[in-house]
Amino acid sequence: MKVLIATDGTLDPIAAAEASSRLAGEDGEVTVFTVVEIPRRLLTDLREVYGESSTPPPTFDLSIETAGHPTPRPHLGSDWPGDDTFIRRYVDDQKTSRTEVLVGALADRGISTQPIAVESEDPVAEILKMSADGDYDVICIGSRGQGRFDGFLGSTSTKIIRRAPRAVLTIRS
Repeated sequence: MKVLIATDGTLDPIAAAEASSRLAGEDGEVTVFTVVEIPRRLLTDLREVYGESSTPPPTFDLSIETAGHPTPRPHLGSDWPGDDTFIRRYVDDQKTSRTEVLVGALADRGISTQPIAVESEDPVAEILKMSADGDYDVICIGSRGQGRFDGFLGSTSTKIIRRAPRAVLTIRS
């Protein structure tokens, strides 16, 4: 059996490892998956650290004397590795922090897995896409019930349960 464990890092790793290892069995496959949303200010904050000013460029009087001169742009330091590099590094760091304990708990039960992380603002869509693309038999997802009404499932787990075309196992965290 193929099991997809979707986590944001708050899923109880022991409970998830126990349940998914029982479902997968000896010949099964378990994948640990997380969706990372990039905070809106991340790149702005990092650019400030590397020397780019967050203040808008000065405005110029477009008179005859200045017409045709380009507006000066803020300059990044020479050690700025680029937006894509920082995003990849951030996603990798989040993948490690969110999945490391769970992957270790699975390894303790004899299940080897490589965690997967993607960047997106829509975790539900990414989890459903991953489950369909990987042809998983079951999705294992946590439910903290920390929404407006105590005891109800979280919004992500509720949407997964309603939309998933396969079995969903919720683990109370």
